[in-house]
Amino acid sequence: MASMDWYRVENEGEIPSPALLVYPERIIGNLQKMIEIAGDVDRLRPHVKTHKLPELIGMQLSLGISRFKCATIAEAERVLQGLERRLGNLGDVNMLAIEQYDSTAERISDLMEDGKTLRSRRDHLVSIAEQLESERKMRFMTVFEHVNSNFSRVYEILQPSGSGKLRLENKKNPFDGGLDMACVPPGKSRNTRRSALSGGEKSMAALALIFAIQDYEPSPFYYLDEVDQNLDPF
Repeated sequence: MASMDWYRVENEGEIPSPALLVYPERIIGNLQKMIEIAGDVDRLRPHVKTHKLPELIGMQLSLGISRFKCATIAEAERVLQGLERRLGNLGDVNMLAIEQYDSTAERISDLMEDGKTLRSRRDHLVSIAEQLESERKMRFMTVFEHVNSNFSRVYEILQPSGSGKLRLENKKNPFDGGLDMACVPPGKSRNTRRSALSGGEKSMAALALIFAIQDYEPSPFYYLDEVDQNLDPF
């Protein structure tokens, strides 16, 4: 057995006799050589021993050998019974299985290809969306800086010695926040809130914002309805 040290027995206690040992790799190799020499697998009718029938029959069937020689009729019956058991273990056979498998495999291949195309298109759309969002933010900030500069200038004209500016609630994501007007009328503290301004002071701040926007992108004419209703003190 020294020359066969490549074969490892998992549990020696389960082998009642060395004659029961089966070396699958060598047997398969010998069978393949026999088929090569015979030239036709149908010409082979190998002889099988009873105590090795299940293993050998399975190997020979896997190579296309379907006819065997047995020592006795009893052994032939055992071979037949073994084959019948193997056939019974297969259960009901779907005769359309191969065709269905090919159809399903083709469908899976198409779905995988469609998935790859969709992922590519999704990545392209995400890239376009990010570019548009970046462009939108850049243009908004450009307009905001101009309007804010105009607002400060116009507010000082309408409210001499006063000051005003526009502030974004969310500078990092301006579209997620609002716009606030920080206005300080003449004679009032810089900590004065907009809600504490009088009606006239609020109207002046609103006019300053309108004129700041129109100064950035002028219109051919303006229509202001009762803009002076709160401007009596002015």
